[in-house]
Parts: sequence; C-alpha cells; structure tokens
Amino acid sequence: IKAKPYAAIAGEKAVMEALERRGQKASSVKWQPDTARYRIEFVLPDPNPKVSILIPTKDGFEHVSRCLSSILERTSYKNYEVLILDNGTTDPECLNLFRQLSKQHPDKFKHIPLPGPFNFAKLNNSGAEHSSGDYLVFLNNDTEVITHAWIEELLGYAQHESVGAVGGKLLFPDTSIQHAGVILADRSIANHAGYEQDAYNPIYHNMYNTVHEASAITAACLMIKKSKFIKAGKFDELWLPNGYGDVEFCIRLRKQGFSHIYNPYVELFHYESRTRKAEIESFEHFYCISKFGQELMNDPYLNPNMGRGSHYTPNHHFLRFELPALFFTYLLERKEDEWSKEDLETFLKSNDSKRKAHRVKLTTLVEAQITN
Repeated sequence: IKAKPYAAIAGEKAVMEALERRGQKASSVKWQPDTARYRIEFVLPDPNPKVSILIPTKDGFEHVSRCLSSILERTSYKNYEVLILDNGTTDPECLNLFRQLSKQHPDKFKHIPLPGPFNFAKLNNSGAEHSSGDYLVFLNNDTEVITHAWIEELLGYAQHESVGAVGGKLLFPDTSIQHAGVILADRSIANHAGYEQDAYNPIYHNMYNTVHEASAITAACLMIKKSKFIKAGKFDELWLPNGYGDVEFCIRLRKQGFSHIYNPYVELFHYESRTRKAEIESFEHFYCISKFGQELMNDPYLNPNMGRGSHYTPNHHFLRFELPALFFTYLLERKEDEWSKEDLETFLKSNDSKRKAHRVKLTTLVEAQITN
C-alpha cells in the first residue's frame, strides 16, 4: 500500500459502485489503513425509524444506572425508546431512578414491571410486545455505551432485508474483548470470538476489527428488525429460558436465509452478568446439541483448520479447554446429583493454567466411575 497508495482510493470508488449496483445506499466508503479494510457508512432510512432498547433487570443499581446514563448521555440517535423490563426490583435506589427517568423522559423511558421467575427469553419477548419501535435492541443491564453513534452503526446493517441480527464489539473494563461475534463450537455449543484478547488484536486478518458475517450474535447487545424477530418465532421461552437462546435464535434465522453481522465500530463495555450470574441449565445444553448438532459442528465462518476456541488459531497456547469426550459421556449418562460437584465447580472456575491438572483429575475420576 505504501508503494501504490492510489490503489486504496481506487478501491473506495470500486466499493461504492458495487453498493450502487446492489441498491445499497452508502454515504461514504473509507479506507482504513490500520486494518487494510474499507469502512462503509450506509444511508439510514428517512425518516429515521424508531428503535426500542429492551433492558431486562432486577436491582443492581450501580450497573443499571450506569447503563441508562450512558444511553441517555451518549446516544446520538434521536428516535429511540428505552424499556426497563423489571423482573421484581426491590432496591429503593433503582425504583427511585426509574420514577425519575419516567418523569424526565416520558417519551423515551418506560418502566415495565414483569414479576415472576427469571426467564431471560420471556422477559425479552414481553419487552418486544410492549415496544413501539420498528427495530429492537436487546441490551444487558450491565453494559455501558462507548460509541455515540452505536445505534446508527447497528441500524446501517440491520436495515437490509438479507440481514438478521447485528451486534458490536463488547469489551471488559480492562478493554480486552468479551465478544467479537459468536463461533459455533460443537459440544461446547458456542464461544465468543476474541474472548480476553486485546481489543485491537490483528489476529486472523483483523477479524476482530472488520465488519463481517458471523453465525450468531450475543443478546447482550443485538439489534434486529421487529418484524423479523416476530416472524422468526422470538426467543424460546420453554427449552432455552436462560442460556443459549440467542445462539439458537440466530441459527433459526440463518435457516430462514438471514445473515448476521458483527460491527466492530460499535463498542460497549460489558461487565458480564453482574446482577444475574450466568446460569445455564443442563437441559439447555443438551437441547441445543440434540436439535442443532450438525450446525454446531460446522460453523460456515470458521476455517475447519482452525481451533473452535475464541481466538481463530490452531496454536495450542491459545485454545480454550473443551470437555474430554469421556467426561462429556459421563455427564450425559448420569444424573446431576451423581456428579462430583466439588471437582466440577473447581474445573469450571479454574483459569487456563490450572485446567490441565483438573483435566487429569477429572478424567481419572470418570474412568474410575465408568469402570465401577
């Protein structure tokens, strides 16, 4: 590119002309020297459609207040509403905050009590029914908006008929990656691409920093046209109330011909399940395997020579640990109360440097159990 810088300029013109031939209106196409890619800014519908931001929550004042403040203070898009899907908040600070925002922003803020057992899928489905927007954004209450034009960036892709879900780059507070798209990972169901990697790591041809299709998008921040969400059947409240619902929903959408887009120019902090711990029931895990086994084993966006972990690499130093086949069989064939819970919890909570030792211990345990 240093020898022929004019090639980048010619490329901008070529991409713009390609978009015009496809009937996709773009306001600009810009060469990005850091990634050697082109960035497209699409023309948004006029007038701008209404976007409904759905936030399931219960208590957790520190996180939900930060989330709401970041939306109200940083969002440059004007035509949006925020729906708080309240699953039984009792914290006086939270309730007072919701009352204040309802008075200060009556056109933008709605507090919707939805008591009952926690069911993430049901809360979001109910939120969609109460929404008045043309587009939905499913957003966790422990996120914080960084990019002011985050809605514009998501909407730029979500408006296309061929696109299903659109998501952005979610970062931990230390700015390492929490989500850069979802990778289907056979018996592990799914992994977040780039997990715990540097936010601008150039690995695998700058995939973390380039707009691209992905098999799924996390519902921690996911935009989709409301009509598509309803037509696809919404989230599964029965079999996937709390875990993998976003993955299963995205697989269903892909079967209907839609593609999903990861957009790195949308950045949010994600403090990851701070008010609700990430709890996935065993039946949710096995349900996904039984229903989507072929899809989970064949992610079309992952080179089959690469590992199915979070880092697009065959280098064993970066691969995240997966359950040995023997241990998986053991869990599948036995009731949960027969598992060695102490060993299982230690295994799941341990960091990568300790997992080899636990793997040996657990494999020995399983072999002994099966032999007996």
